[in-house]
Amino acid sequence: MAFRDLILSPYEGVSPVTLAMSHQIFFIIAGFAWLKVINLTLAMGVLRAGGDNRYCLITDTTCMWLISLPLTWLAAFYWHLDFKWVVLISYSEELAKGVMFGWRMRSKRWIRNLTH
Repeated sequence: MAFRDLILSPYEGVSPVTLAMSHQIFFIIAGFAWLKVINLTLAMGVLRAGGDNRYCLITDTTCMWLISLPLTWLAAFYWHLDFKWVVLISYSEELAKGVMFGWRMRSKRWIRNLTH
């Protein structure tokens, strides 16, 4: 967020509406970056390191293809929502993965002895 103006400076020639929209999208991306980082850490660093690759594959695939993509498509083409809402709804994947990875972590079923 601190470098938002610097990153968008090459695009100062675009319409003011587009620039305003890009500023809103920056807020959404910055607001959900923590969730994306937590999910990546849980999936790549903890669950897969513990030998739970299959669960991570199923969770990633399910959350993207059955939750995020259909909702994003509905938001854009059926409900005709503004672009900022479509971007926000696209983060439904991260919310669903956060719940599923968090549940898996608490269950401790992901821990496997990989030294055999």
